[in-house]
Amino acid sequence: MQPILIAHRANLRGPCKDRENSPSYIDEAIAQGYDVEVDVRLVDGAWWLGHDGPEHMVDIHFLLQRKDRLWVHAKTPATMAALRKYHPSIHAFEHDREPYTATTNGTCWAYPGMAVDPLTVCVMPERARSAYSDRCLMRSKGICTDYPALHRQRAQATRRIAVLMSGRLTCLRTDFVPTIENFLQSNPATWVDVYISLNGGRDALDEARCRTTEPYFRSVSSSVYTAPAYLHSHPARAGETNAQNTMSMFFNNREAYRLLSCYTKAYQQTKYDLVIKYRPDIQSDLHLFDIQDPEEGCVYVPEGSDYGGVNDQVAAGTVEAMAKYCSAFDDIEQRVDEEGYRIHPETILAKHLEREGVSVHRVRFDYSLNPKRSDPATE
Repeated sequence: MQPILIAHRANLRGPCKDRENSPSYIDEAIAQGYDVEVDVRLVDGAWWLGHDGPEHMVDIHFLLQRKDRLWVHAKTPATMAALRKYHPSIHAFEHDREPYTATTNGTCWAYPGMAVDPLTVCVMPERARSAYSDRCLMRSKGICTDYPALHRQRAQATRRIAVLMSGRLTCLRTDFVPTIENFLQSNPATWVDVYISLNGGRDALDEARCRTTEPYFRSVSSSVYTAPAYLHSHPARAGETNAQNTMSMFFNNREAYRLLSCYTKAYQQTKYDLVIKYRPDIQSDLHLFDIQDPEEGCVYVPEGSDYGGVNDQVAAGTVEAMAKYCSAFDDIEQRVDEEGYRIHPETILAKHLEREGVSVHRVRFDYSLNPKRSDPATE
């Protein structure tokens, strides 16, 4: 049995502060088949909707007429007492920071991050992503979230794509998130999971988790990688490229793929039809580098930006082909002393794919890199 999808404050695809808890917003969510969690308070005998205070006055009949789809969060003890005494048919509960509370129909309502089971509603899993696997969420009684439309799409998808990103997250919110949102809305039968490996410490990881609350951000990891000193001491080998940046990119490509691999091994029902290596600073008129029916043993890259090798900014292929693509880091240090070998990403990638027996198909994909990508303030 599928869990009940509950729109937190009537949000469907993320927080919308201007409309949360408004009557029209609530009705839109119900019309699309969702239950709705609403914040209700009784003030001087009047019923109000609103999280931080009374914002939208409603008649009690508004709640009674929609009682089968509402989970009423009583914001004050007086509100809860009035609902219990005068309107017991309304499904209500009080909750602040208690690990668990019981609603008036006996359902267990969990604080974010607390364990859930088939009798418990998982509340705001986006606030405690590491606490809940897909399997765990699907076993819960319900999911109260700002993203119920995305949870529904993930559960119903017949095609799945994994996106690997590495390095840093500059332009993530300005470029990448709008692209993924547009792609998902344009392809309702497809789901995307994003795996991110960052070059940084604990602070970088904590910041990244705060910026990746949407359900399609599957896993984020961070580690500090420093290129071996001898690579920096031979500038002739470095060609036109900084050795640290090159090695870090290949290292994090590998780590991002490891995140994918670990997840699919743990949850064997997850199979990806396509894996995409992508950058958060890509501007492509909101188009994702989607390849339909990729051939085995082939990696697809955009035309251009080869610089004497293979475009290293974007790539796509089957799970097996992209496993080979992402393994380039494993033999760089062993091959760096070969005649003619340079620490140059496009050249390294071309030689690696050739050794692995992976063919490269170039396809048209119009994109550019955000000119503000080097500005840390660019979200």
